[in-house]
Amino acid sequence: MDDLHQIELAEYLARRRKYLKLSVRGLARKAGMDMATFSRLENCQLRNPRVETLRSLATALEVPFFDLLTVAGFQTPFDLDAATRPIWAKLSALPVEASADADAYLQRLIDQHRIDLDGPTIDPQDLDLR
Repeated sequence: MDDLHQIELAEYLARRRKYLKLSVRGLARKAGMDMATFSRLENCQLRNPRVETLRSLATALEVPFFDLLTVAGFQTPFDLDAATRPIWAKLSALPVEASADADAYLQRLIDQHRIDLDGPTIDPQDLDLR
């Protein structure tokens, strides 16, 4: 995460936490995370939070997960090609428990097809979506 997104995330977390009238300890407890980790995030001392951490925080802060990803500077499904947006929009409506199943399924597909996520970008028009 770059410096600008780190600052924006810290400010967003602090504003939302205060809006909900939660202490650092209270929000950390609600998110099921260590208070020190949350404190480091809110004080710009944690540069690369895990996606799972952001998902827990989004739930605790009562905000959409993708909103928090966007503030943190992650590429979200809404940054992707228009053809894939409806799929991701539907997946974002899954309960937290089901999203873990979806993540596991996608990982199995990635492994099965030996997809290199750091490799070249695939043009969505080249995909057979039948």
